[in-house]
Amino acid sequence: MGTYKRKYTFSFNARDFGRHFKAIRFGQKYSLREVSAMTGVDIDTISRVERGKIQFSGSVFSLSIWADIDLRNYAIRRQEEDPDQPHLPAPRF
Repeated sequence: MGTYKRKYTFSFNARDFGRHFKAIRFGQKYSLREVSAMTGVDIDTISRVERGKIQFSGSVFSLSIWADIDLRNYAIRRQEEDPDQPHLPAPRF
C-alpha cells in the first residue's frame, strides 16, 4: 500500500489582514507616519497593506509584529487535488 501525501497551497488574506491592522492602528491612535517610523515600513506600503493591495512580504511580517497580529489567522490553505489518489477527508484542526 502506497503512502498518500496531501499537497497544500497557501495564500494570504490581504484584505482581512489590512482591515485588522488598520483597526489596531486607529485604536492606538497612531498615524501612518508614526507607524512608519516605528517599523521602518514605508508610508505608501502601510497604506497599501491597509487597503489589502499587497500580498505577504517582509513588510507585512514587520507590521504584524508591531500590531501583535497572528499571521496564521490570515493564511488560507487549499488542498491540491491528485486525480491518481483516492479522495480522503482533510484533517481537522
